[in-house]
Amino acid sequence: MKQTNRHQNGWTGKTRLALHLATAAAFSSIAVNAMVASPAIANTMQSCPGVVKFGSSVWKVQNAGKPWSCQSNGSELVLDVHAGDVWPGDIGRPQVWNRSQIVSAGSGTSNITVKPWVPAHFSFDVMINPGPANARQGMEIMELWCPCGSMQFFMQITTVSGKEYVQVITAANPNGANHGAHNTSNYFPGNPWFPSTPSVGTAPVLTRGVWHHVDVRYLDSKGQPWGYAIVTWDGATIYELNGRVGYWVDTFLEYQLGNYGEQPPAGSPDKDQVVNFKNPNFVGY
Repeated sequence: MKQTNRHQNGWTGKTRLALHLATAAAFSSIAVNAMVASPAIANTMQSCPGVVKFGSSVWKVQNAGKPWSCQSNGSELVLDVHAGDVWPGDIGRPQVWNRSQIVSAGSGTSNITVKPWVPAHFSFDVMINPGPANARQGMEIMELWCPCGSMQFFMQITTVSGKEYVQVITAANPNGANHGAHNTSNYFPGNPWFPSTPSVGTAPVLTRGVWHHVDVRYLDSKGQPWGYAIVTWDGATIYELNGRVGYWVDTFLEYQLGNYGEQPPAGSPDKDQVVNFKNPNFVGY
């Protein structure tokens, strides 16, 4: 990206700071600390094959098609993944992946996307049901996915020595699409993901059975050093990157919420993970 493009788009340090402050104010009414789980709403839930209305948007569904895979009443979403639940789109991959997720772009959806050089701000509440610690190689709950074929920004639950950490990872490449080029993660002891990459922020330990509020501010700079990714968890900043964000080949990113990870090892007590979402919000500029 030429220097002139940077100034044409106006992403100076002052501009980024002003955008941070403006978007924080816009979302102050919903930024809350961890909340006690809401009353049971099972009697209002319906299965969601194909597409689902969640919040004010319509999302595409990707799961194994089991009765428990996806349940929603429009305002709350429950994604339940049992060991062995394979989405047809994952069949044939080198590893076995289990998933139930919703995707913001594609046929029949509201086509919520994140575009390069356009600041994005999104938030949601998430609760992971009590149960055995995640034994998968990461359990993603949120992702920005590049249709070029690579994840670019994601939040996952990673277990080390019996503790579950809320990990955030950003990948960037100014020359193409390869999340091995410039990676950053927030810090936690024994991080098995990208252990040699820079640490940006500190990953909190997950508390199951309560609602947590997640807020993300993001600027895809196509791998150039003028982007940002800032994540708060229950009002505390757990990840803050000002620098290279995104891939040079980016045209848009899909926004995904879900319950997605490599199948747990045989014999693991991790047989079933349930992730709940509510209050999805998206603001673009």
